[in-house]
Amino acid sequence: MSNLVEQILDAIELEVENETGFAKLKYNYNIAMNDAIKNSKRFGVRPKEASVTSGITNVYTVDHTFTVDLVLGYESNAQNDATLQTRVKTLYNKMDEVIKAMHLNKAGLPSIVLVVNLDSIAEPEINEENKIVSLSADFIIKYRNTVD
Repeated sequence: MSNLVEQILDAIELEVENETGFAKLKYNYNIAMNDAIKNSKRFGVRPKEASVTSGITNVYTVDHTFTVDLVLGYESNAQNDATLQTRVKTLYNKMDEVIKAMHLNKAGLPSIVLVVNLDSIAEPEINEENKIVSLSADFIIKYRNTVD
């Protein structure tokens, strides 16, 4: 299963990069460690929990959750938060592009992935200290593998 997870992870990263034009995050598991200057347009993909269903034959099916994080830097303005609002809208627009591509292309691996479902999109997270805003979405990727 681990080789398939690596393949799916790599394919999702390629899909996100192609759809957004963003580069990979320096710190994927702790987004707060990324700063706005060096990470103004970044993304991360993380595998999460998975559930396995055994089949009748030598096949098992996995529902595996993968999180896609999109991150933008922003400039603060003492007058209002217009820049931040624009960044949040941009993140939602970019995430919509990712969602469409993930569904249409089966996460970039149609030979392995059976179905891609969007599970949820979290509320945008704002990190005032580092001047970054992020948006996360959880996708449930259903794939099948043989036991041998």
